[in-house]
Amino acid sequence: TVELKNWIADEPKLPLEVNVKIRYRHPLVRGIIKQQATYNKQHTTGAQKNTVLEVEFLERQKAITPGQSAVFYADDNEVLGGGIIL
Repeated sequence: TVELKNWIADEPKLPLEVNVKIRYRHPLVRGIIKQQATYNKQHTTGAQKNTVLEVEFLERQKAITPGQSAVFYADDNEVLGGGIIL
């Protein structure tokens, strides 16, 4: 599960199969991003919309660590966006 921080361009239509990097120097792995929930979170600057995504990996992954970043890549290695692993 990933708390989305941003999409680099327009928000893509989900579900979407992408390459995912879950650790620094970790190879890209295939996964399917699915939207799980959207909620408003209060910040000092006001309410902010937060999105929680589910990432279903096509192969089993080890040591997925909360607090690390998950970065989503298109097939041409263009960065699509990313968030924090929950």
